[in-house]
Amino acid sequence: MLMDLKLSVLQNLKKPEGDRLYIKLRREFHQVPKLARNTVATTLLSYPSLNMNETDLPKTRLWSQYYQNDRSTQVFILMGKARKKIKTGNIAEGIALYFKGLRIAKTIPHPTGIIDTLNDSAWYMRHSHPHWALRLSNQAMYWVGWYCEDAGGIFYVFDTLFELQRIVSDQRLGKTASLITSLQKYLPSGQGRGTREYYKETIQDCKYFIFDLKGSVYKNSNSLRNYLRRFMKSISSASVNSNISRGKLSAILNGKTKTVRGETIRKLIKGLKLKQNPLNDPAPIINEWMKIKIENAFFDALEKLKGIRPNDRIILLLSTYMSILDKKKFPYLSRKGKLERAIELCTADINKFTNFMSHRYETMRFVSDMINKIHPFIEGRKDLVRKFLRRMPKKRMRMFAVNYAKLTEG
Repeated sequence: MLMDLKLSVLQNLKKPEGDRLYIKLRREFHQVPKLARNTVATTLLSYPSLNMNETDLPKTRLWSQYYQNDRSTQVFILMGKARKKIKTGNIAEGIALYFKGLRIAKTIPHPTGIIDTLNDSAWYMRHSHPHWALRLSNQAMYWVGWYCEDAGGIFYVFDTLFELQRIVSDQRLGKTASLITSLQKYLPSGQGRGTREYYKETIQDCKYFIFDLKGSVYKNSNSLRNYLRRFMKSISSASVNSNISRGKLSAILNGKTKTVRGETIRKLIKGLKLKQNPLNDPAPIINEWMKIKIENAFFDALEKLKGIRPNDRIILLLSTYMSILDKKKFPYLSRKGKLERAIELCTADINKFTNFMSHRYETMRFVSDMINKIHPFIEGRKDLVRKFLRRMPKKRMRMFAVNYAKLTEG
């Protein structure tokens, strides 16, 4: 097992010593203890197809019917065949093999098989069918949230999703960027696949898609003025639609006004009916658009929350909080007594709960996340917690909620 683990590490680090260890393990496979053979067999099957060195490695064949009939091994056999097909340019055949492996992996279920078949399929389809690939990547990310507590170990799935979101200009790109920024500290240092250096470019790019919702005054930059000019047919019509005076609009466009308030930008977003592109739009536009979206989602969520039984509200609130990867990004709810107070008001008085949660974008976004579909990684974590909480008797679940809130106080 140690040699198997060493081979996986050498493969990730792209070390040529991996080839020698692969040949040794392959030659001495008959000496591997029976309990470890399935694990070693899957590593041997996948190594040649994942090997990036230009070496003509002998392929591993499993002649025993036992391995052919073992469903977990079948998944890795199909993944190895899929990678080989794709390496030779037969992408369609490779994707079909991945899907066949996925169907088997789901019946077991086999977490690594499910995640890797979805992720690899998405990656190889990213240019030919980006929207379909994005759906597959979202599914892979959901199962990462459901199965993997150590998300840093499957960082490549976040990398795939981030790349696809950039290709299609997905509006949830910022959330993925934020998650990557939180997770990158868990990556090992050094060279090779799976290290911080390997994902250096992705980590750096993420910084451009993380926005500060606390800001409400922005520099009147050239990029902001040029952006607004593109969507203003005339100052007069823009003034009427946005309810901003012509003089104020002129001062913004000609640069006489050095700063622009967030409220002004929001009026322009609504009045000009601007549609946002997270890849190209200026940061002030994205920031204020996100605030509008959070506010709308908050009040919609509250209306839905009114029709939900108090006990189920606790489950929604607690599962949302427990699914948060980095609780430092929710500093208010992490303070002493705040989560406990939110749980109390959520069940006792929805109007007081509304008032308690409506003063910060942090808490408004949290309420929205309680009800609405969110990032697939967080959604997977949330569904897992919800399943756990729903199995508890009501009284015990309420006691657990209160004790958990006290335990996690900052």
